Amino acid sequence: MITQAGDLTLHLIEHKRCLSTPFHPEVTLKTTRIGQVPGKETILECDAIAHPLNWFVWERDGVMLASDRYVEWD
Repeated sequence: MITQAGDLTLHLIEHKRCLSTPFHPEVTLKTTRIGQVPGKETILECDAIAHPLNWFVWERDGVMLASDRYVEWD
């Protein structure tokens, strides 16, 4: 459970073996402001398009929250 407030950041991690991409990644956040009462469920969503496919991660205060595509905290 996340109980402290902090800034959330979405980062794009490009594969090092890729020398170039046909187009820059496009990321659209479902909402631009995310807030929640401590102890309550929070859903972080975004739509991302990239070619070749890249890995996107959520960070909180500079620390990666998870490496899975779908994450659930209890």
